[in-house]
Amino acid sequence: MIDHSPTAFRHDVFCQSIVKVSNHDLFYKAIIFYLEEEPMSLNDLLNLIVAKIDLAKCVNVLKKTGYISLIEPFLKSAQ
Repeated sequence: MIDHSPTAFRHDVFCQSIVKVSNHDLFYKAIIFYLEEEPMSLNDLLNLIVAKIDLAKCVNVLKKTGYISLIEPFLKSAQ
């Protein structure tokens, strides 16, 4: 879906699939993908994978992109 997003991406199907992933690198690739394609749905994605990601690494990834403020609602709920 990530490689063919214009034709294959659907938020609901992506969310159903990402929770089944065991490769942690794909979670961070999905976060970057959402920043590019669906930034307003990023908090939904993070809420689904919160138990599977390292929050410090997630924050660092988003700090590097300059979009840390997008996940403020998620960070408040993850405390």
